[in-house]
Amino acid sequence: MQSKCKVILLVISVSLFALANRIGNGGNVVVCKDSIEVLDFYEASTTIKFPGNSQHLDYQAIAEEVFKRLKSVSPKLSAQYQERLKSIVHDIEFKDGVALTDVKDSFHAFKPEDKNCEVKQIAIRKEEIGPKEKRFVIDTKLWDRLDSRNKSALIVHEIVYEHLNKLGETTSVKARKLVVYLYDDQINGKEFWNLVKTLKISIYPD
Repeated sequence: MQSKCKVILLVISVSLFALANRIGNGGNVVVCKDSIEVLDFYEASTTIKFPGNSQHLDYQAIAEEVFKRLKSVSPKLSAQYQERLKSIVHDIEFKDGVALTDVKDSFHAFKPEDKNCEVKQIAIRKEEIGPKEKRFVIDTKLWDRLDSRNKSALIVHEIVYEHLNKLGETTSVKARKLVVYLYDDQINGKEFWNLVKTLKISIYPD
C-alpha cells in the first residue's frame, strides 16, 4: 500500500511538473491586505537595503544599477543582463482582469501564517509563443501595487531565471537566491562565485 501511494504521488508530481513546463516559468509575489513584495525578498533572511534611494528611481533604472554593479564581479554576465534588460520591456504583455495560472516552480519553503496573505503568480514566461505574441505575461493589478524596488526585482528575477533555465534549471529557487544577493548592500567577487559554486550553477568567472 505504501509503495502504491509513493507511485501515485510520483505520477502527480511528474504531471504537475510537465504542466508547469508547458506553461513556462514565472515569478511570484507575497500578497497581504496592506502589503505586497516579490517572493525573492520575502524569503530573504536580511533586510534588502539596495538601492537606498529607490523611491526616487523607476524600476528600470534600479534594475540597470543592479546589473551595472555586477560588472565588478563578472563583466560578461553584467553586459549580458544589461542587454536583456533593454529588450525585455518590449517582450512583456501586461494583462488586466486575469488570474495567472500557478506555475508551481517556486518550491518555496514557507509562506505567511496570516490567512489574509498568499503567494500569487504575478508573471509567466511562456515556453512557446506565436509570431505576434510576447514572451512574458504580467498581472497588471498586482504589478501596480509593487513599489519601484519590487518591480525592478521582478524584472531582474525574470532575466536571471530565463538565463538559468537555459542552463537547465527548472525551478526558480536558485534564481531567487541570486536575485537577493544582487540586491545586497555590498557585493564582492569571492562571495558571488562561492554562491554560484554552492548553488551548482554552470556560470564561470570571466
